Amino acid sequence: MKRYSIILPVKNGGEYLKACVNSILGQTLQSFDLLILENKSTDGTSEWLESLNDDRIKIYPADTALSIEDNWKRIADIPKNEFITLIGHDDLLLPKYLETMNELINANPNANLYQTHFIFIDANGNKIRDCLSMHEKLGADTFIVKSLQRTIDINGTGFMFRSSAYDAINGIPLFSKLMFADYALWFSLVQNGKVAIAKTKAFQYRLHQNTSQLADPIVYSNALKQFTTFLENLSTNPLLHKSIQENAPLFISHYCISISHKLLRYRLAERKYLTVSQLVKVFEKECKIISENPSYSFRNKAGIKSALLIDSNMLTRWLFRKFRKVYNRPIIKQLLNSH
Repeated sequence: MKRYSIILPVKNGGEYLKACVNSILGQTLQSFDLLILENKSTDGTSEWLESLNDDRIKIYPADTALSIEDNWKRIADIPKNEFITLIGHDDLLLPKYLETMNELINANPNANLYQTHFIFIDANGNKIRDCLSMHEKLGADTFIVKSLQRTIDINGTGFMFRSSAYDAINGIPLFSKLMFADYALWFSLVQNGKVAIAKTKAFQYRLHQNTSQLADPIVYSNALKQFTTFLENLSTNPLLHKSIQENAPLFISHYCISISHKLLRYRLAERKYLTVSQLVKVFEKECKIISENPSYSFRNKAGIKSALLIDSNMLTRWLFRKFRKVYNRPIIKQLLNSH
């Protein structure tokens, strides 16, 4: 019997999808199925997938066009092998990814999550940088702390885990546009165990204008609120309470700054009259709950202070929008500065 399932949800994958699928089919270890959740693509993706003659590929077409959340929700409903990994259609597995994972699992049979080191690439496939170094074994608390401190690189591709564990938690949480849902999924799977990590660089993660960079700030804010609620619930685990209490506010404030500066790019009506001050108030309240510190505040952070000042009157909002039209840093530099 095959041991692994590689799961690929896709809609309009274009040339990125072809490279992704070819990288999967080129694995040195052949004990896997490729399960594709095709979501009513209109760019020829469906036709190209149907043309592939490979019995490892199983395609699950959607009956109607689905949201990204509903398409990924289907992962819990399809037959899967013992271990699964999820991949974005624009990412690539290096030839020995599954071979590396197989060795890692055999050496660490009791781990909850498995991961390898990896490489960040740009839209054209050129190397940007290696991922931040990770220890070969991380307990749940250490993994969560490092993730919240952003001292390791966490994303939705590369992790492997048992399909039974995935189904037991009802799959990936359906946060808005799935932003922060990967964090919540990994935290849920590992909360009572550990992560085993291979030093081999076994896949490539593509950095470009992804969902979080292009997202409406209201959607982005909703997703962060869903994640903070998740953290509040997770902190009831006594093994993780202190780690979340001490580190979640830093994570939340970082992304609150990011969303605040996104809000400034929109006119008030376009952002449903949500002000930076209102946004900060919401997430300061969340930080007070998680940190159990009623006086907690991040309003003195430079990024928040500047956003509050700009958003304080019509003229500074207008000047900021004009400035951003003239000066807009390359997207890759923005992404690198966020790590």
